[in-house]
Amino acid sequence: MRLARISKGLTAKQAAHLIGVHENAILRWESGEAEPLGSNLVKMAKLYDVSPYELLEESPEHVNA
Repeated sequence: MRLARISKGLTAKQAAHLIGVHENAILRWESGEAEPLGSNLVKMAKLYDVSPYELLEESPEHVNA
């Protein structure tokens, strides 16, 4: 998720604003502490121009590499 966000040139705060959630939600999703569900996952996928499946398949270990 982090890579998808960064590839769009967005900060976590910007992405959160556009999706309609708190910045902490974005950070928790990116760290693997939680997963976005339902409409938030769809909004994020549209914003990042990827499929919801791609967002969920990306592991935290991959992001930190």
